Amino acid sequence: MRMSFLFSGIFWGLVVVIVGLIIIINVIFHTNIPIFALVFGLFLIWLGIRVIVGPSHRKTPQQAIFEEKTIVTDSSSGKYDVIFGKGVIDLTGHTIKEGITRVEINTVFGSSEIKIDSAMPVKIRASSAFGSARMPDKSMVGFGENTYRSEALKQTDTKNYLLIDLHVVFGSAEVTAK
Repeated sequence: MRMSFLFSGIFWGLVVVIVGLIIIINVIFHTNIPIFALVFGLFLIWLGIRVIVGPSHRKTPQQAIFEEKTIVTDSSSGKYDVIFGKGVIDLTGHTIKEGITRVEINTVFGSSEIKIDSAMPVKIRASSAFGSARMPDKSMVGFGENTYRSEALKQTDTKNYLLIDLHVVFGSAEVTAK
């Protein structure tokens, strides 16, 4: 959880304003409001809301979180996440650079469909925990690891290929070759 808000001017400005208002209310209305207990209580409420809502990071185009989304990739290495949602990750237009081009795909409590080009040399290292990862040759891993090599990679035995690290936790992923 990011605590940068705790060190920002907005947070401390709000604290000073609240303390000032409480002092004014105490003097004008002759009340006895415990200032520090109130500020500490408000801080705990704010902290609880932050825990419930989650960290304040922005979703990237490479993420499908609580949504259904199609992600079309480019030629760079990258990381793609599907969390509590459904994602179609299209790698068919992916170009392979010199050496190994790495892509990481994580599926957590969701469903992913990964599309690859059947003519592309591809190696997939799939790991699953309480989920399923199905490869184009219909092999599947439910708990543990499996390595898949495309026919293009087997036939050419090239050093230039696409390496997909596929991780599935409490979800499902299916890789299809087009």
